[in-house]
This record gives sequence, C-alpha cells and structure tokens, in this order.
Amino acid sequence: MTFIDFRVPQLPFLEGYGTLQATLREQIYVKSTSTFLWLAFVLAELELIESYYVLDELRETPSELVPFYHRMVEQIDMLQRKDPEFCRDVLATMMLAYRPLHLLELGALSNLPEQISKSRDHMTRLVHRCGSFLTIRDSTVYFVHRSAKDFLLEENTSQGIFRSGTGEVHHSIFSRSLRLMRSALRRDVYCLKAPGITIDQAKQPNLDPLAAVRYSCLYWVDHLRECQTREDLILRTLRILNWSTNSSVEGVVIIRKLEILQLDERPELSAFIHDAGRFAVSNRSMIEQMPLQAYCSALVFAPEKSIVREAFKNCIPLWIQTKPRVETYWNAMLL
Repeated sequence: MTFIDFRVPQLPFLEGYGTLQATLREQIYVKSTSTFLWLAFVLAELELIESYYVLDELRETPSELVPFYHRMVEQIDMLQRKDPEFCRDVLATMMLAYRPLHLLELGALSNLPEQISKSRDHMTRLVHRCGSFLTIRDSTVYFVHRSAKDFLLEENTSQGIFRSGTGEVHHSIFSRSLRLMRSALRRDVYCLKAPGITIDQAKQPNLDPLAAVRYSCLYWVDHLRECQTREDLILRTLRILNWSTNSSVEGVVIIRKLEILQLDERPELSAFIHDAGRFAVSNRSMIEQMPLQAYCSALVFAPEKSIVREAFKNCIPLWIQTKPRVETYWNAMLL
C-alpha cells in the first residue's frame, strides 16, 4: 500500500465516498510528479476541504513545490482583516529565530496584540493560518521543511515579509527580548528560597514563568549583533544577576559575544560587560548547580573593585553580616 492509498481514506470529509476516493487517488497519482513533501502538503490541505470541493481544489493546486509555496503566500494575503499582517509578523520572527520557538515565545517576540500573543489557543490558530509553512509539535513551532524557509528568505518573497528589512526585525526581537527579561526575570523566579538548593532539587512550576522568555535570555545578544544597535538600554535595563541565574549554562558564551561587539564609544558599558564576563567565568560552575548563590557567595567573594559586586551589593542577603576579606581586583587568569 502506498502513502496515497493509505492517506486518502483518512480524509475526514470523504468517509463513505468510495467512488470519489478512487477518483481522487487516481488524480493525485497523475499529478504527484514532485516530492513527497508536496504530496504531504496537498493531503494536509485536502483534510480541510469539503467532499464536493476536493477535486476542484486538487485541480487548482500547482504540481511543483515552489509554485505551491507561492500559492500559500497568496492565500495568506487573502485572509480576513489583520490576519495577513499577523501571519507576516509570525513568519518574519520564525525566519530570523536561531531555533524553533515555543508558542508563547513566538507570541512574545512577534508584533501581535496581547490577547493573541499570550494565548496558546490563539497562537495555534494563527500558526495554522500561515499555510503549510509552519508546523507545531509539543507546543513548539518549526518550519515544516528547510525548503519552506529558503523559499521565504528569497529576495522576491522576503520583500513582502520584511517590509523594513531584516535589521528592523532583528531590532524588534532584541528590544522585545529586553522588555521581556526586565518584566519576567526576578530574583528566585522559581521560589527556591534556600540558596543551597541545587538545580536538581528545583521543580519547574506547571505554569512556567520563563516559558515566554527563555529564548530571549539566550539569544537577545545575537539579535543585537545583527541590528548593529549600540544602546545604553543594555546597561540600564539588563538585570545581569537575574539574567545570569536563569541562563547560567550559556551565560559565559553570551557575555563573550557582547565583549566582541564594538563598544569602545561606550567605555562604561564595555567595562561593565568585561567585569560581568570575569564574574561569570569565576562562578559558572557554582551558579549552574545552585543558581541562588549568584546573590550570595558569588557576590560576597567577588573582588572589592568588581563593577558587578558594586552594582548589586544590595542583593547580598542581610544575614551575611561579616564579609570575608577578598582580593582588590580579579585574578589575571580571568582576563
């Protein structure tokens, strides 16, 4: 039994229509000169078509993959009200993201109304309106195939999605990421309470407060690099300790990416990032195992002249009344 023979009887509106199923199978065989991906797309679309329209729909469907993609773009443009704009925003975010996105991440990073972006159900329906370019598995959104992303990235197609250029979208994702982190990240976000609790002992809540912000914690600096923005916004809004305790595994890599940006014109910001890099390298192993130690041991044992220690000295718990004598500056090996 071929894939076509297996899938056609499963089309929901063709149950009990034996003759129509046979005709449809025959016409699909004749038309399916393209890839298996084309076949999967067509059968997925036919699942939504009433039995009396199914042959017309197949007849109008292009027999090659690229024309099929063009048709999907045209169908998006014909959606009602603001749905075409919303779909373009979703596709633009997915095209520039560095990994597949959770539905709530995608909503938070796209230029969508809150009633859509904060609802899994609304986001699911919106993703489904983006033709067959995207698919959802376990609440995570993927491109259905590399060829779909490549098609959208082509100059002629991308002009309709990146109306102001890719740099503008990168800047939007970067800015939204900073706002998300500033809003969502806080000290002890998982309510561990005791500084000695290890990451293995921590339980992720059913309603994960980091669900919408996890991507931003790890990739905001990559979008900053692509949009070539040099903003004091980084220094003013980034809560470096809250951020580092929520992304400690990648924290050192992210800070290193920041260090290689050309920030010479902002010496205060450059010095802060450089000090944060030494802070992260020195305490990485401990923070990865016990995140709340970022506020305790990591700060207490930081050098007296550490910029991070000075900036966040008020985060040191009040019960630590006697502080140890520490070095004045970072060890040269951490430079």
